[in-house]
Amino acid sequence: MLLFAIALAAVAVSFAWVAIRRLRDDERRTHIDELDDYAYQFDLDTPQRLEYFSLVNARKEGKEAPSTNTLMVALLNRAAAVLPYVERVERDRPRLHKLHRHSYVPTSVLDELVASEHELQGEVEDVRAEAERLRAGWGREIFAQAYHIARKRHAEAMHAAGQAQRGAGSWSQSGTHLTLGLPLPPSIRRENVIVNFEQQACVIIVGGHGPRRIELERPVKPDECHWSVRDDGTLQIVLEKEASGMWKGPHKAQ
Repeated sequence: MLLFAIALAAVAVSFAWVAIRRLRDDERRTHIDELDDYAYQFDLDTPQRLEYFSLVNARKEGKEAPSTNTLMVALLNRAAAVLPYVERVERDRPRLHKLHRHSYVPTSVLDELVASEHELQGEVEDVRAEAERLRAGWGREIFAQAYHIARKRHAEAMHAAGQAQRGAGSWSQSGTHLTLGLPLPPSIRRENVIVNFEQQACVIIVGGHGPRRIELERPVKPDECHWSVRDDGTLQIVLEKEASGMWKGPHKAQ
């Protein structure tokens, strides 16, 4: 009887240990899933940073010297461009430290985060110094302003992507083509737009947000479809119909 009780206790302990391991594994997966990935080698040479330096160099050389206001706008854009990196570091840092304490990620990953954080801090301080040079006291305010600009652009991009998905805008057709015209917010440039074509769908990413799918009424020829951003800020999408004929509308009936 005693041996049976000991065996039963051993089984209970074994099950309890398995349960604890599963809880730990679930916790590990939860924290890992919350991280985008383990790559923290940020490219701080953003197009906005390069544009700002080109304006500064032009001013030094006296070639079509930009105004102070032009430099301030360019610097604000430079600050807004690194905000996603700042937000990611602040979000991932405590989670990554916790994972490292439990040996769920190697030390090299944590070292990469720390090194990138130092580089990012250097860029932030450089932007603040440039802001202070352009206008006294602006160094303390520039990133707060950049944050508001980034949030506004995010809202505009989401709105534009939503319009695309809902089919807001204009459309026209011929027997072989269907053309969509979708309005974009003023802050969105061509390099901020991606359009991919499928046999009966159009996938749109605006300002890094999305993807948004437009389910088409009928099949198209993806390889022969194309898109462009017009001078008036309209996203124009030209769809090559798979079969000639007139559609009732661009979207698949719900």
